[in-house]
Amino acid sequence: GKAASSWSGAVMASLAEARKKHSAEEITAETAKKVSEKPAAPAKAEEPAVPEKKPASVSLYDIGLQNRPLTTLISQGYHTLEEVAKLSDQELMAIKNIGVVTVDQIRRAARKAGL
Repeated sequence: GKAASSWSGAVMASLAEARKKHSAEEITAETAKKVSEKPAAPAKAEEPAVPEKKPASVSLYDIGLQNRPLTTLISQGYHTLEEVAKLSDQELMAIKNIGVVTVDQIRRAARKAGL
């Protein structure tokens, strides 16, 4: 009798405690996700602080883009060739004023820069 009921009470209490803790973790994860999903300018990906040996960054101004695609990319928060070279062709084409010609220019410049 008595021992069994106090044991099950203890189990229920620890379960409730675990559940409370778990839902608190879920809530903070959810909140963090919502914060990171804000449609802000494309986030600058978390660059590792350790400087890697990579080509010097190439400005979008230097790859001969037409004026409209260039200003559109810059207004979207892209300033360097590395940033736009990471996007897929579909992602690039989805951006206003970006067409096949611009995507080709970006790909050619990226290859030349060794990206």
